[in-house]
Amino acid sequence: ALAEPLGAGLDALALGCTHYGFLRPVLSRLLPEDVRVIDAADPVARRTRAVLAELGFDPDAAGEAREVLCYATGDPAGLEATIEGLRRGGAQLPALTVGRPALETA
Repeated sequence: ALAEPLGAGLDALALGCTHYGFLRPVLSRLLPEDVRVIDAADPVARRTRAVLAELGFDPDAAGEAREVLCYATGDPAGLEATIEGLRRGGAQLPALTVGRPALETA
């Protein structure tokens, strides 16, 4: 998928979604060193953390374990498989409950 842009002189690649940051290790092996990768994941995470702090949520606060709910608009089993793959890869994740949001219809 990158052959054509690279052949056309690609000098920067913008990752269009925050979860694409997981691809950075692969991209660093595939892309020439002079191709700049623009990844918004860290700035978005910092801003999210700041907004949560403004709302009184402190992820570093000691206390009761929090329940983390993850919702998928697609197949929840796919999200569960992704989470397990991340854990096998060494990601330190809290206990997660995966569900599908109840979407209201008009």
